[in-house]
Amino acid sequence: MIDLKLDPITNDLVIGTDGEFVLTGGVDLIRQRVVYRLRTHAGRWPLDLSMGVDYLGVIFAGGATDEDIRAELLAEITAVPGVTGVDTLEVVRLAGGILNVTFSAETDEGLIAGVVRLGD
Repeated sequence: MIDLKLDPITNDLVIGTDGEFVLTGGVDLIRQRVVYRLRTHAGRWPLDLSMGVDYLGVIFAGGATDEDIRAELLAEITAVPGVTGVDTLEVVRLAGGILNVTFSAETDEGLIAGVVRLGD
């Protein structure tokens, strides 16, 4: 499978030197989908309202434990097509309600890993 490549910093579509949109596939596509799924708020994607992290109900809810947060993020990672298992998932709470999420996962295409900063 292939999809349009998104710039991980600006979230813009990547345009190559030839002026054409850049495509991505394989492990890079699955990693991109995991990152953007984690950045999506539940109920905000009109094509699939069940997709995304429940930030208001779980992540930033008063009394949410580290395990509650980890379970919510784990569910979103494993829901990405091609992800077959999560090897590591580390969540670090930073000042201002920001989360630093480090993950590695097995996929149909190979191992992926990434770091996502959420909440800023």
